[in-house]
Amino acid sequence: MKAIIIASSLLLSTVSQAALAKSEHSCDIHLDKDLVVNSQNVAIKAADKELWRINTQGQLWLKNQNIATDRATQQNLQQFQADIRQQTIQTLSLVEDSLVLASDAINSAVSELTGEPIAKLPALNQAVTKIKAYSERLVLQQEDGITVYGSRFDTLDDVFDQAFEQAIEQAVTQSIGSMMLVVGKALTTGEGSFEQRMDAFSQKMDNFGTQLEQRIESQVGMLEQRGEALCDSLIKLDALETAIQQAIPQLRQYDLIDAKRNDKA
Repeated sequence: MKAIIIASSLLLSTVSQAALAKSEHSCDIHLDKDLVVNSQNVAIKAADKELWRINTQGQLWLKNQNIATDRATQQNLQQFQADIRQQTIQTLSLVEDSLVLASDAINSAVSELTGEPIAKLPALNQAVTKIKAYSERLVLQQEDGITVYGSRFDTLDDVFDQAFEQAIEQAVTQSIGSMMLVVGKALTTGEGSFEQRMDAFSQKMDNFGTQLEQRIESQVGMLEQRGEALCDSLIKLDALETAIQQAIPQLRQYDLIDAKRNDKA
């Protein structure tokens, strides 16, 4: 069962571990409001009411009132909105790639253990679809921009955990017959005694699990490198936000980025 354990744990851990870098760093985005990013503006909303908006020229509006700033602060605002736009796109790309990797690993494990693709296991297939649909509720991507619903983040972990845990249980129940057929065929056909065939089947599963783990680890390593670069960018963005808040104290109540580096000795 090593293969299914590796695959099932990936969907719960890959995004959280890889999307915001390795454990040596801690990068948190404090986002309990909704972030709206398009080609012209970056804005924060709460209950559909705009709290602040920055356009590509670095002009700032607080609750729809334009705020006059000096040239240096305007340049900082211009850079701030550009960096938010870029890092939002990079984060979404990283999360999507992590989910693709997790789905691939699950499909490989399920196919090996049951002889059936994930599409023929309704419970697991429906859970993956459900998680994808929930992700789309958190992040809406349209032609004119991206909306990240930070106000919905509180239940993210619970939904992911519950949906996937239930799916694994249902999938195992549904596919137990297919698993038994695969095991039975392996133990009743082939050369050698029953014990030898059992050992051979066990070794086959162990080898598959090891190969799957090695393939996944190489891809996760690349995701972690991207996550680490993103973490560094968030730390710089946090410093820029602090400089802007010093110039415009009214923005402190809408703090967006909280990124800290905790390097291990």
